[in-house]
Amino acid sequence: MSAARVARGFGAFVGACLIMVGALHNLLGLPSLQRAVARGDLPERLARPQMVNWVFSGAAMAVLGILVILASLELDRSRLARKVLATIGLFFLAVGVLAYAIEPRGSVLIFSVLGLLTAAPLLIHEGRASSGDNARS
Repeated sequence: MSAARVARGFGAFVGACLIMVGALHNLLGLPSLQRAVARGDLPERLARPQMVNWVFSGAAMAVLGILVILASLELDRSRLARKVLATIGLFFLAVGVLAYAIEPRGSVLIFSVLGLLTAAPLLIHEGRASSGDNARS
């Protein structure tokens, strides 16, 4: 199997993971948020704005996952695709580091892991390009 095919496949896998994380973020998080309101942990006046933010965050992760899939499929043909993957990867990496600085729990580092995984197809592709396998880099 060629390195280009591996890079595209891994990118599609990571994009699918981002879509799944975005969906799970909403499916699991919204009921948890409602329970927090019911317990009195979150004032009711803040619940709706927080729900809007929560839904937006989950949807944004899913959309970024779609972009990762689309960009991964174009790795061989487009510098823009590589820039998109790098930007999304750096964004998730930075969010994870910042989230950890604010709330030092290991679970928030999932964002950094997703960022590194998003960059992996670039590393696979660039390794292929530097080894001389890719005439169209």
